[in-house]
Amino acid sequence: MQTSITSPLIKKLTALLFFCFILGKVSMSQPLCNAHFTHQPSGTVNGVHFISSPNASVLTTYAWSFGDGGTSTDPNPVHTYAPGHYLACLVVTVPSSNGTILCTATFC
Repeated sequence: MQTSITSPLIKKLTALLFFCFILGKVSMSQPLCNAHFTHQPSGTVNGVHFISSPNASVLTTYAWSFGDGGTSTDPNPVHTYAPGHYLACLVVTVPSSNGTILCTATFC
């Protein structure tokens, strides 16, 4: 004979989560915004290859600002700098299924 140790509270929470999932309030596959990148020399004089590390399968928009006026929407761009110090930033945006912005993240 098998006994159940499920408390009434657990049953209520399970029912609530199921109800929220059915209504679309909870999505287990909803992506998280995470903007991050690394960089390495590109092989050209003053060239830098930027490598984004968020999950590219769910991100649809990359907006790079290289700190010198240059920009790119490529996930892994190469940019050539004049000598100097610059702050490069990446903004990633994930849309929801209805076309609104689900989340945006920035990394500099």
